[in-house]
Amino acid sequence: MDGTNKPARQSLRAIRLIGAASVLFVAACDRPAPSGAESATGPAGDENWKLVQAYIDTDTAWHVMDGEIRSADIPPEEKRNRREMERGEHPDIMLAVGAAKAIIATDDHPQLEAAAEFLMSHPRGAFDGADEVMTMGANALAKALGPDWPLVEEYLAAREKWDERKAAIDEAADTEEEQEQETEALGDPPPALRAIAAALALLDVDGDAKRREAAEFLLVARSPNASAYVHRAANTLLMHFPDFDDWASVLGTLDRGRYQGDEETDAFIETLANDAVDPVVRATARYFLAKGLLLSADAFSTTREDRAALRERALAAATGLSTGVEEEELLDPRVYDSEGEPAPRPMTEVEADLVYRIKHTTVGGTLPAVTAKRLDGTEDELANYAGKVVLIDFWATWCGPCVAALPKLRDMVAELPPERFVLLSVSVDEELEEVTEFQVGEPMPWPNWHVGEKSELGEQWDVRAYPTYVLVDGDGVIQARTHDLSDEFAALIEKQVNGGEAAPSATEA
Repeated sequence: MDGTNKPARQSLRAIRLIGAASVLFVAACDRPAPSGAESATGPAGDENWKLVQAYIDTDTAWHVMDGEIRSADIPPEEKRNRREMERGEHPDIMLAVGAAKAIIATDDHPQLEAAAEFLMSHPRGAFDGADEVMTMGANALAKALGPDWPLVEEYLAAREKWDERKAAIDEAADTEEEQEQETEALGDPPPALRAIAAALALLDVDGDAKRREAAEFLLVARSPNASAYVHRAANTLLMHFPDFDDWASVLGTLDRGRYQGDEETDAFIETLANDAVDPVVRATARYFLAKGLLLSADAFSTTREDRAALRERALAAATGLSTGVEEEELLDPRVYDSEGEPAPRPMTEVEADLVYRIKHTTVGGTLPAVTAKRLDGTEDELANYAGKVVLIDFWATWCGPCVAALPKLRDMVAELPPERFVLLSVSVDEELEEVTEFQVGEPMPWPNWHVGEKSELGEQWDVRAYPTYVLVDGDGVIQARTHDLSDEFAALIEKQVNGGEAAPSATEA
């Protein structure tokens, strides 16, 4: 596919036309409404939905073009130019969110359910507070649909049928290209949003025979904001079904779905850690509680004093968690075996690994001894950079924000003194060739490691999102972890290179 693709140009025109339409709707919204326009089914109500639909169309066109560029057989530089010149920035969602919120605030709006589904699915990661907006949409749809177990069963049957067809394609396809074509023809799996909302409504119905089944469905339902529904389901099971015994899966699901600290989830897990009758459940809860506290400790905005306290709590939860259950096993969905599959481990091993992480891979910890391979196959180790400020960059070629940050990283390497600063990029791409081919058009003139997917290093450092940046000072103490090359983080890097204040060391927690 070349850079003058006609469908791509048509998609671009669609984006611009819809964007212009959005501007017109914004202007209309800024003018005083005529008398009687407040009616949900009148002009104001229609205008709100048109604004939501305009965003959906724009967003769809944007992603079509992004997919075309991503799959095009062209050099990285040309892809970057096409993203800038043709695709442009992702359309802003805030006007559509405001319009959808206005719609769900009106009980009789004809597009209430559609607006609620929009809020359940589209805002994910788009702005601060997006999760709360998504929950607002779920609550509105749950209220509109009511407790409807047949709706859940309908979704489950459709999903099972889709999974069977997908498995048949995977098994029968002779080539990867054939598999991709047939999967594309199959289409996306059936959406779960309405089934989730119906199940959420069932959680609030005392005595309903399907209440427990609804909670168990929400534990495994696949959707944006799934962790919020898992949390509500878990609380329902804890309060109303004391015989429920699969808490290990619940805890793993809660942990797998979060990328930052969450006090509400930590409080729930701490309740199990303190009150569960089963000693294995208590130990498992202590493990996931410690991991959650470390997410909060690693947050860039966490103060020095709060960080030390959080690491102290995490260490207290981790230390001794295997006592009395040494031979039992724990399954963490984020820890894999040599085949890349989640594998249970003895509690003693789990405890040792967790304590190691607290002391060596979280902010305030001392840098561990780590060895990995450079892109040319030679061995390298962190000890080779002792005495320098090190910025470790966990990244991948398929990660848009990782690639977008490369110009800033190149400027940083060029501006900071090499005798005091080093950037170390750690690729988690599946194949080494993906990295070497990528760097033909995207130079990364600094040390590069390749560890692959689901690596032991990624597990030890609990890398949950990309990019992940880890800043280490000249004494080997981890000063910060973040996913964003913000001005504040860049200032901290410069401060460390010029001799900054140290973070709490591992001995303080």
